[in-house]
Amino acid sequence: VSAKTETLLRTYVKNTSDLLMFDGMGPIISHVRTKLDRLTTRRVGYVFGSVNRRHFSLSPIFAFSNLGSIFGGAGELSSPWVHAEVIDRLQHLVVPGSRVLLVSSGTGYMACLLGLMVRGQDGTPNGQVVIVEDDKDTKETARYNIQKTNA
Repeated sequence: VSAKTETLLRTYVKNTSDLLMFDGMGPIISHVRTKLDRLTTRRVGYVFGSVNRRHFSLSPIFAFSNLGSIFGGAGELSSPWVHAEVIDRLQHLVVPGSRVLLVSSGTGYMACLLGLMVRGQDGTPNGQVVIVEDDKDTKETARYNIQKTNA
């Protein structure tokens, strides 16, 4: 394992070793910004705050905690820290008008985040996110979640 990967894994373990419960998206965003030093730009903060994790979880315990959850064949909702890390790292690559290929849809949460990142500043969907998912149940769960959030 490379030193960079080891650092990321140690940071992930540190940030998810204790169960933290939050009262909605606002406190999650505050925690991720101040304690984890993520979502530091206005754009990624907006994207992260615009998609309510509750729509992608079977339980608010997992939706509003620092832990991820697995739903068997219906996908996974990673921890908020993981999602914040990904969109922070992709913010200069995934810009309005981008075309993104997402392999494995999980619950659809990351697809919604990426969908907001490829939209124009006026909200017009001028980019595209294409999802490849081979598990039928996971695909249907993601499709349902994405449609109900209208993201």
